[in-house]
Amino acid sequence: MVDQWFYPVVRFDGSHGVGHRDLLDRRGATVRKDWLAGDATLAQVLNAGRQEIMERWRDYRAAFLARERFKER
Repeated sequence: MVDQWFYPVVRFDGSHGVGHRDLLDRRGATVRKDWLAGDATLAQVLNAGRQEIMERWRDYRAAFLARERFKER
């Protein structure tokens, strides 16, 4: 949460037929796409994404704040 607003900062999906991770800006637009293992099922991609977010949410938040130039309070 930044200034009372929630922003999506990362998304894991398989919308292009291959699992990938999208890093997002404050508007929700993709700023970077990282392709994941091509043989992973959608369920595997989403489970791995969930685990990664649980472990690294602070890193994702810090990178988002730096990229979007928010002031940490």
